[in-house]
Amino acid sequence: MANINIKVAGKSTIVGTFIPVGSRNEPDNIKGISHFLEHMLFKGTKTRNMTEIKQAIDKYGATFNAWTSEEHTFFYVIISNRYVAEARNIIDDMVENSIFPEDELEKEKQVVLQELEMYEDNPQSAVFELAQGTVFPEGSNLHISIIGTRESVKNITRDDLVAYYNKHYRNPVKLEIGGTAREARNRVYIASQFKKAPIAYNTKSVISYRNDISQANMVLTGLFYINNTRERLIIDLFDAVINGFCGRFFSVIREQHNLVYGTSLYLQEHSCGTVQYWGYAGLKPEKVQFAKQLMLEQLTNEISQEELDFARGKLLGSHELAIDKPSHIARILIDSSLGNRDYNVYLTNYESSIKDISLEEVNSFIKKVNFNNSKLVAILPRKK
Repeated sequence: MANINIKVAGKSTIVGTFIPVGSRNEPDNIKGISHFLEHMLFKGTKTRNMTEIKQAIDKYGATFNAWTSEEHTFFYVIISNRYVAEARNIIDDMVENSIFPEDELEKEKQVVLQELEMYEDNPQSAVFELAQGTVFPEGSNLHISIIGTRESVKNITRDDLVAYYNKHYRNPVKLEIGGTAREARNRVYIASQFKKAPIAYNTKSVISYRNDISQANMVLTGLFYINNTRERLIIDLFDAVINGFCGRFFSVIREQHNLVYGTSLYLQEHSCGTVQYWGYAGLKPEKVQFAKQLMLEQLTNEISQEELDFARGKLLGSHELAIDKPSHIARILIDSSLGNRDYNVYLTNYESSIKDISLEEVNSFIKKVNFNNSKLVAILPRKK
């Protein structure tokens, strides 16, 4: 059992435990089991039923939740400093002593299936899922979404849950973060589970049609590979150039051409160094190809010194705001631990690290990514 503790001023603390297992660890026939297991840990332990678990936290007005990603699962409570011990006791009990009541199993499957349908009904969520499923090849274990499929969720048995829990929940990492953190003294190293090499993908466009929508939802997506923390910092700067009210996407696609209400570039890094990107827009179907052209121009055009200087200021300002949030710090600690990076780069050395990145480095990296290999994925309204 590893621990990361940060003690600083503040009236609240995030108490959490993360387990380095997610949908990327799952065989296809039980895809979604990591997410389903997350749900089932709230259903009872050897000493508490599910009502007692919820009441033990809710009575303090605390935030109690969990999330599952492709590579980890995180359970957390944000609570007054006076009740940290109670929060830790509840989370430890859930992670170490869950019993997975049989009568709750089928009921919770219905909840998860409703969650899946909620995402499918939302065309913006659906186009992101479609993009992930068509950009990652079978065998990557990333081609099926975190929640799984209807068939795989229905396939999960209590024996599957118990076996998966016994295999993966033996070495959890405990986090405790209070107030504004600027240094983490304990370092957690997690052995890399996944091959560190670029993943090839098919760049052919994927277009899907629906009867129940009037607007097109599109993403320009693809994969690239980063080797080290410095390249991760370059991505942060590039993100600041592209996104925001003064970013390239909003300025060109919305303000100059009035194609969309909102548009953004999203980036997700995996521990193997693979990064997926999505340039998103919701707009009229006949404008999709034009929006694709505009996105490619903004992603591939060289960055000027003026843009870089502006992005630095914006990035460092937003980092200062985010680093005050214990939940943001938790994500830094988790992602850095999974990627075997020093998280103090983000907690204590971020400003100096960002200022050390040169214009030449950023533009060289953009060329290396080669956004011209982007894949168009879109959900369009079916013509009547």
